[in-house]
Amino acid sequence: MKPETLNNLSRNARESLDGSTTENNSLSSDSDIEDLSCGTSDQRSIVQGLRKTIKRNKTKINDLVAKLTIAEMHLASEKEKAIYRDDLIKALKMSTDLANQTKDLSIKQMQNKINELENVLDLSKSRSLVEDIDKDTSGMIEPINQYKKIIDDLNFEILKSESKLQEKADKLVDLEEKAEKYENIISEKEEHISRLESKIENDQAKIKEMYEKLSKFTLDAESCQNPSEPQVFLNCTKIPSIKMITLSGWAPFAAVFEDIPGAGPGWMVIQRRIDGSFDTNIKECFNSGCGIYLANSGLEMKNCTI
Repeated sequence: MKPETLNNLSRNARESLDGSTTENNSLSSDSDIEDLSCGTSDQRSIVQGLRKTIKRNKTKINDLVAKLTIAEMHLASEKEKAIYRDDLIKALKMSTDLANQTKDLSIKQMQNKINELENVLDLSKSRSLVEDIDKDTSGMIEPINQYKKIIDDLNFEILKSESKLQEKADKLVDLEEKAEKYENIISEKEEHISRLESKIENDQAKIKEMYEKLSKFTLDAESCQNPSEPQVFLNCTKIPSIKMITLSGWAPFAAVFEDIPGAGPGWMVIQRRIDGSFDTNIKECFNSGCGIYLANSGLEMKNCTI
């Protein structure tokens, strides 16, 4: 029920009370009407408290969503880095393959030349040819040494590239572990958000239930002010004051408060027998509370009967 509706109902109840007082010359006072407005104010403060709780929960959800967005951005950045590393590894592998191909080609060329020289040496019969071959062979020593040096340099570069590839592979494993960790964090955050959303739905259901109870209490208060119906007042006062009671761990409930002559204001009215006794067969209905069973004080039964 909206606060404006509650105000209108309270205002109508006051006007109805004033009219019935004028027509029936009732002894009701303005203080009795103020008690009803106090009850409505207490109900409104309870609803405002629940709204503040929902607002805080929504703020927490927004914070978690922001953190989740940051985590997703960080994860996307790490994935881009991993893709860049994969491309770099592929480029290094291609460079290594090209170097190996060049080395193999050079070795094959040298082997062919050596085979040609051996064939020439085998086929050579004359001394002049042998001398020419010796000259050619002496001229090939320096290129062979150069090729050997090139091969050694290529082998060193291959070893160096393999070492870098191993480092990149280790870093890639670390990145995959971090990505898995972030995915677990995101999953936990999503579960937490789901729990918060479920809690918000429960709070909204409680607020709806409170509105229904407030509507019922307001209608009951209006029906009590109907001058055409007989009224049975509790204890000493003419008009009881209904207030909402909120206790930790318990659902809010309405209770009647009255001013008792000789005891002061603000006493909650509860049912009891005239002699202060109770039925001993209903002890199983008692909850943990205060007081003792055979006394005239203590709130231990489910229906608040002492």
